[in-house]
Amino acid sequence: MITLRKLTRAEVDFIVAIEPENMPVVGAFDDSRDTADILERLSRGETEAWCTVKVTARWASFTAVDYLGGCSLDTRYTAAVAAEEHGMHEEALARLNQALADVATALSPLEQGPIVILTEQGLTWSRQ
Repeated sequence: MITLRKLTRAEVDFIVAIEPENMPVVGAFDDSRDTADILERLSRGETEAWCTVKVTARWASFTAVDYLGGCSLDTRYTAAVAAEEHGMHEEALARLNQALADVATALSPLEQGPIVILTEQGLTWSRQ
């Protein structure tokens, strides 16, 4: 069995991005003024008015993501603030660590045991 330690936040690169939200704005808020404001901002091309925040955790060639939909961002409540407030870095990191553990489990059948070599000096072990 291949045993891996968990990556820490310091070892992983994170990318915070926004994507257009597919969920309708209408009906998402109790206050119709919020809906009208978001629709107005969207008509001006402000994607962050109604979007999904995406945090990608990357280590080597492995990635994992966490999403938060139904966000209305502005200059104070940015994608970075939303990601921190909702623990998205930690969730993406947990998913990345799980993906690596799943790969290690899948590779376990390919792991070679120790190789015993008989020499004039005696037995030696190697993990070649």
